[in-house]
Amino acid sequence: MARGNAPRVEIRKINGIPRLYVNGKPVPTIAYRNRIHHDFKYMKKFADSGHVIFFMTHPRHFDQPEEEYWKAVDENVRRILGFNDDVLLILGMYLGVDEKWAKEHPDDIARCIDGSPAPSYIEKSHGGLVTMPYSLFSRAFEREGVRQVKAHAEFARNHPLAHRIIGLFIEAGAAQEWIPFNRHDQMDYAPVVTTAFREWLRKKYRTQSALRKAWKDPKVTFESAAVPSQPEQEQTTRGDFFDPSLGRRVIDFQECYMQNIADRIHACCKAAKQRADGRLVGIFHEPPMEVGPHDHAWKQVIEDPNIDFYCGPPCYESRLAGQPIPLHQLIDSLRLDNKLYFLEEDTRPHTMKRLAGRHIHCRTRDESRQVISRSIFNTFAKGTLAWYWDFQWRWFTESWFFPFFRQLQEIGIAVQKARPRPAAEVAVFIDEASICYSRGDNSLLTNLGHRFMIHEINRIGCPHDVYLFDHLRRRDLPDYKLYIFLNTFRVTDAQRRAVKRLRRDGKVLFFHHAAGFINDDARRTASVDNMADLIGMDFKEFDVRVPTTVVTSDRDHPLVNALPVGFTFGQFPRLLRRSLFGGSDEDPIFPRILPVSPVFAVDDAEALSLGYYTFDELPDPVATSRRRPKPRRHDDDRYIGFAAKHGEDWTSVYAGVVAMTSELIRGLARYAGAHIYLDTDDAFYANDRFIALHTNWRPGRTRTIRLPRRTNVYDMLAKGKLIAEGVREFTIPVKPKTTYAFFLGNKPPEW
Repeated sequence: MARGNAPRVEIRKINGIPRLYVNGKPVPTIAYRNRIHHDFKYMKKFADSGHVIFFMTHPRHFDQPEEEYWKAVDENVRRILGFNDDVLLILGMYLGVDEKWAKEHPDDIARCIDGSPAPSYIEKSHGGLVTMPYSLFSRAFEREGVRQVKAHAEFARNHPLAHRIIGLFIEAGAAQEWIPFNRHDQMDYAPVVTTAFREWLRKKYRTQSALRKAWKDPKVTFESAAVPSQPEQEQTTRGDFFDPSLGRRVIDFQECYMQNIADRIHACCKAAKQRADGRLVGIFHEPPMEVGPHDHAWKQVIEDPNIDFYCGPPCYESRLAGQPIPLHQLIDSLRLDNKLYFLEEDTRPHTMKRLAGRHIHCRTRDESRQVISRSIFNTFAKGTLAWYWDFQWRWFTESWFFPFFRQLQEIGIAVQKARPRPAAEVAVFIDEASICYSRGDNSLLTNLGHRFMIHEINRIGCPHDVYLFDHLRRRDLPDYKLYIFLNTFRVTDAQRRAVKRLRRDGKVLFFHHAAGFINDDARRTASVDNMADLIGMDFKEFDVRVPTTVVTSDRDHPLVNALPVGFTFGQFPRLLRRSLFGGSDEDPIFPRILPVSPVFAVDDAEALSLGYYTFDELPDPVATSRRRPKPRRHDDDRYIGFAAKHGEDWTSVYAGVVAMTSELIRGLARYAGAHIYLDTDDAFYANDRFIALHTNWRPGRTRTIRLPRRTNVYDMLAKGKLIAEGVREFTIPVKPKTTYAFFLGNKPPEW
C-alpha cells in the first residue's frame, strides 16, 4: 500500500487541550474497545449510536498457526470498518509468547518470590493460553515484541482499508497494562532481572569503586551485585525512608526496575512509530503510586516522542454511586506535550449483577446511568477521550443503553465545539523519584495515592490539574494560585530552584509531612535542613513512629477562618466500601490509622502556628534546622503541626500529615484565592465552558453553584435548555447519587 493511502492523523492543541483530528476533521471523543469477542451485531450498535473510533485487539491462539491469527485480525478489521464509512480503527496487539519460547528462554520467564514461574496468563473466555509470563526485564522478550509490533505495523500499512486504520495500540504484561505478571509479589525474581540490574549498575557507576562508595559496601562488584529481596526492600534506613548516605542499593534497584520496563515500552513503540506512516501509537499507562516502584518510569514514558496516546481505567476503589471517579493519570503533564489520553470506562452495570456478585458497581438501572455519565462527563471537563469496555461480556443488554450513549456522545461533541479552556487554579504535583526512596509496599503512597487523589481532591468544589513534579521546571507550565506538593520526599537542587521561583504573585505553596527531607545533592542527604530550604520555615525532627493528627487553633488567620472551628485532620475519615483491603456497601471498613517516622514539628519563630499535633509528649528532638535563638512563647510548649510562613508576596503552608481531607484543601484553595464553585463535598469537574456535578449520598434537596463570571447556564441533559440567564450563581434541585451537567456561555451549545 502506498504511503499516500495512510490517513492524515493530527493532535492539535486547542485552547490548551489536545484534540484528535483525522483528515482535517475532529473526531468524537468516546470510542469502543473490543478484545476477544466477535459479536459484530452488538458492536454495530456503537457505530449506529455515533461512535467513530473502535479499538480492536485479538490475542493469539497459540494452539493455531500464526497465519490463522492474521486471518482473524483481517476479518475483525473488515467487519468493524464495514459498520459504516465513518468508522475508524486503532489496531491493538497483545505481545505474548508461547510454551516453546518459554522453554528456549527459561531465565526470561517471570519468577515468584519462592523462585517458581509466575502463573501463565490464561483466559477461559479466550479459549486458553494468552501468553507465558515473560519478564519485562527481558531483552529476548523485547526482540520478540519488536518483531510482533513490526508485523502489525506492516499489516496496517498494507491493508486495503489502511486509510481508516489510524493508530497502533501496544499491550503487554499482566492485564495488558505493562504490569509485571507477579505483581502480588511486588517484584519479579527472574534470573534476567539480576542480569539487567548489573548492566544498569555498570552504566550508572562505571567503576567498581564508585559502586562500593554509593552502596557503602567495600566488597560488592559488578559481577556479585545482587537484587535486594522483598524483606530488604522493607528495611528502610531512616524512618519510612532510605537515606542515600547510608547506602543506595535498594534505591538503585527500584529505579532500575522502573526504567527497565520503560525501556521495553520505548523499544516497542519506537518500532511502531518508525513504520506507522503517521498513525498514532499508544499504550496502557497508569501512575504506579499505588503499587510502589515496581511499575514503569513515568517521565521516561510520558516524554517518549514515539508515544501519542495513553490509556487506563479509573481506580476500582471509587466506582460506586455517590463517589468521585478520578482520571487515574497525570493528564496535565500529557497535555504539556500535546498527547492524548483515553479513559477506560468499564463500570460494571446492574445488568452484570448475577455474574459480578459483590463486585458489581451499580445495583439499579438509574445507578448505572448516573455512574457512567459521571465518568464520561469527567473526560469532557478534562478534555480527554474515553472508550467503553465491557470485558467482552457485552453487558449493555437493555434497550436504553445505546440512546443514552448517543446522548453522551452528542454532549461531548457540543463541548468540543465550544473550544473550552482549562479552568483550574489549583495544581497538584506527584513525584515519581521519591517513590524509590521509600519501601516497596508503601502505606504512605497508598494514603496519598489512593486516599487523597481518589477520594478527596475531586470533592473540593473546584477543578484542579495534576502534573509530574519534575514538570514544575518547565517554562510552559500554566500559572495557578494554589500549588500542592504530594509525596515530594526527595527533591533535587534543580527542583528546589523551580519551587522557589513560585514565591511570587500571591501564590500559596502547600507541603505535607517530610516534604523535601531527602536531597541527594545536599551535604546531609536526609535532614530537616533540606525541608527548611524547600518550605521556607525551620523544623525539628523526632525519632519516633506515631500517627500524626492535627487540631487547628482558633487563631484569627484567613486560612483557619476558612475551616470549621476546632477542625482536626491527619487520618483518612471515609469508610471504604471497596478497596484493596476489603469492604463493601453492606460491610464497609474503616481505613488503617497511619503512623509515620520521623515526625517533624515546625520550629520557626517567624512562622505562624495554625494547629498542633494531638500528642502531649515526645522525646527530645534529634535535630533542628533553626540556627538562631527562638523567642520564648507558648508554642514552645506544644508541637506545631500546621503553620504558615508569609513572604513578601507568597505564602508557604506546612501540615505534618499524610492524609488531607477535601475540607482542608478546599480551605487552602479559598485562602489562595481560587474560585470555589460549591462546598458540599460532591464530586465536581469543570472547565471554562462545562461543569459536571455528581452528588454524594448525604441528604440535601438543592445545590447552589457559584460561577467565576456572569453567564448563561444551559442544562446539557435537557438538550441545552436555558435554566439561568446572566447569573453569577444558580440553584438546582438535586437527588443523592445523581449526575448533572451544565454548559456556560452567552449562547446555547451547538449540537
